Amino acid sequence: MYYFAYGNNMNPDIFKEQGVEFFTRKKGIIRGYRIIFNKKAKDENYSFANIEQTGNGEDVIEGILYELDDGEMKEIDKKEGFPTQYSKYRIDVETDGGVVQAIVYIAQPEWIDNNLKPPKFYIENMLKAKDLISPDYLNFIENIETFEEDNS
Repeated sequence: MYYFAYGNNMNPDIFKEQGVEFFTRKKGIIRGYRIIFNKKAKDENYSFANIEQTGNGEDVIEGILYELDDGEMKEIDKKEGFPTQYSKYRIDVETDGGVVQAIVYIAQPEWIDNNLKPPKFYIENMLKAKDLISPDYLNFIENIETFEEDNS
């Protein structure tokens, strides 16, 4: 099965630390969505990445497509707070080898707060996918305003 990561899980070290194993890791692109940082953290005053459908094919999210087994997906479900904090959907993900269906998490409405920002460590984890993400998209991620910047 395939899982499309667009936030913290783009960093493969996160999975290694949690003991989640995957078969393959490659670049994926989804069209008609935009990334937003409005998924509330459980006990903190900051946010995590989320996506929302725009229907505009010009809107693109780059991320990491992992191939893993069902048991590993269940571990990710626990970590991501499925089904309480996120819902799971199957979406088309473009890869160099063609289009595949992948699982993606989208925040539940009660976990959305558009007034929060992501923490710096979260953005830094996303940037650790630089081996597969385009320079333009990395630049976009680097320029996201973070929680710590408001408090300095």
